[in-house]
Formats: sequence, C-alpha cells, structure tokens
Amino acid sequence: MLRQSRAAFEILLIVLFCAWVCLPGGAMLAGQRARPALMESRAEIPLVGVHAVDLPVVFYQFFRSSFAFRDWLIRLHALVKVKWLAVSPSPDVLVGERGWLYYWADGEQECCQASRPFTPRELAEWQTVLETRRGWLARRGAVFLFVVVPDKHTIYPEHLPSYLRQAKRESRLDQLTAYLRGRSSVEILDLRQALLPEKSRHQLYFKLDTHWDHVGTFIGYREIMSRLARWFPNVQVPQWEDVEIAPAQVGQHDLLDFLGMKVGDLNDPVPSVIVKQSRPARIVADEPRALDNGNAIVDVVTSDSPGAEIPRAVILRDSAAMSLIPFLSQHFGHAAYLWTADPYRRQVEREHPNVVIWEMTERSLMQPAPQPWVERILPAPPA
Repeated sequence: MLRQSRAAFEILLIVLFCAWVCLPGGAMLAGQRARPALMESRAEIPLVGVHAVDLPVVFYQFFRSSFAFRDWLIRLHALVKVKWLAVSPSPDVLVGERGWLYYWADGEQECCQASRPFTPRELAEWQTVLETRRGWLARRGAVFLFVVVPDKHTIYPEHLPSYLRQAKRESRLDQLTAYLRGRSSVEILDLRQALLPEKSRHQLYFKLDTHWDHVGTFIGYREIMSRLARWFPNVQVPQWEDVEIAPAQVGQHDLLDFLGMKVGDLNDPVPSVIVKQSRPARIVADEPRALDNGNAIVDVVTSDSPGAEIPRAVILRDSAAMSLIPFLSQHFGHAAYLWTADPYRRQVEREHPNVVIWEMTERSLMQPAPQPWVERILPAPPA
C-alpha cells in the first residue's frame, strides 16, 4: 500500500510538473500573449519569412519575450527574491534595508561608492563648460544657475546594505563644489545643504523609486527660487506655512517597473505637497503623456503663467525635474523644459530667456562634461 501511494504521488508530481512547464506554451497556442513591462521597449518578433537557419534563434527570442503569464511569473519571481531573500532580480536595482530600493545603473554604483573621483583635467573641463555657458547667456541678457539634485543614496545612506555603508569618501559632487568655490564665481546650487537637515522631519525620497518625493521636491524648489530671488527681487518664495502635506497616490514607481512588480507589492506611503495660493500655469507636453513624479519620459514641456515674476526661462533637466515643473511654472511667464544637458544653442536662443537653469542629478557627474558653448558655433544676434 505504501509503495502504491508513493508511486501515485510521484506520478502526480510528474503530471503537475509537465502541466506547469507546458502551460505557457499551451496558452500561447490558445492566443494568449504576454504584454511588455513598463520599462521594456521590445518590438514584435515576426516568425513569418524567417530563414530556416535563423529560425531557432528567432523562435527563442520570440518565446522568451512573449510566453503566456510572463508578466505574472516575473512578478512572482521578484516578490520571492525581494521580500523573502532580500536580493534583487535585476542588476539595475539594489535592495537596501527596511524596504528601500536604490537605482544601480548609469554610473550610480560608482557614484555611491565614490570609486572614480574626478581627475584635475575633468574638473577643469567642468569649470570651462559652466563658465562658458554663463558667459554666453550673459551676453544675451540671461542669468545662469547650475543645480545638482543629490542621489537617494547621498541623502539616505543608512538604508543601503551594510557592506556599502563604509567610511565616507569624497564624492565627485564634493570635489566639484570645492573646486569651483576656490576658482570660479559660477552659481552652483548644491541641494544637499537644504535636504539633509529636513530628513529627520520628513521622508524626502520615495523608497521604491529613483526620485525625490513631493516634499523633497518642494524643498529643492524653494532653494531654487530663493537663489533666483537674488537676481529677481520680486520673486515670492513659498514657506512651509503656505503649503499642505497630504497623502497621495502614484501610478507606478520606476524601480518597481525594473523589477516587474506593481504598486502595492511593497509599501511606500506617498506624500503630496499642495501650495495653498499658487498662480495658475498652463503646462503642455510635446507628447500626450502624464506628467507624473519623474516617470514620464517627455523631451519637451512648456508652461505659461501670465503675470509671473520672471518673464521667460529655459530649464535644462533630467527626470528629477519632472516633479519640479508644477512648482516652478507658476513663477515664469513662459518656460521651456528641455530634457537634455546639451541642447542646440538656437533652441535656447529662440526662447529669449531671462534665466537658464541647468538641473542635473548627481550621478550625471559620472559622465564626461558636455561641450562648451562658443561664439563661433552660434554668433550673437545683431543688435
């Protein structure tokens, strides 16, 4: 009897295993296909017209990206790894402590570990770029402000895995600010000084996203406008008593996208900051996509707010500035937000800005400095 029961159990186990293995393929034959995850940009892989020699490779690529229940299985795999094993299924995401996730690509790892400091030549190149842009804009009647948004690991190093919480090394941002302080008068706004004192009172970055949350964004916005008020004294800078902080909802977090997970799989309360008396601004994207918390990839955004304190502005930006747009736009009569660190000079010039803000996330300092703007590329317009 015992042998028969064991044999029946083993047969059942084999049947269940075979059914599990065949389930995605069977569902595909029934017409079910997996949808790409939010962070994927894969195209349909055609099987018709493929040469017989290439068919095995093409079929493998097709099946790997399209098998049924793919998104559900990826999500289940990520949940097991992140919640139970505290490891990441993606090389682009680092699992920290207490439910914190960190972006781990595009130079973020080297930035976090301060493993590749600036050389003297690289520092001189950054000084040249910043001073050349400031001079080019000054000859056209515009002021220039360089803003560095610190990475999440800089503000919240305590939630990194223990092996990364090492002795503090000098970061590239430390190097650049010290270098410019001693050699240049170019305006650089290092937002660490404003954010770090506030972290004991508020959460400033999303636990499950690369970006700062609305409270962190509001602090950065206040610092930017306070600096602009030196040039434009009529600028009104909101204070804490001018805003309300309330719970909010976010459609998705980018680091969950990388893992194939969804909002609700992990917990991250999201705050919202509402300015009680804000000037209305009309904000338009060059693509019909939602202007969410830094997660919408939109190259050009423009805003109009008649009667604002500063007539015209250009903001060179990355994704960290997406959540700044609603705050900043109420202070500019017209603003163009360009997702680039190195735009065409004519693109800036045709906006006739009074101010140009170059916002950059800290990890971007791991990349080479852009090319300087020089007069021979774009001569000044005739008077």
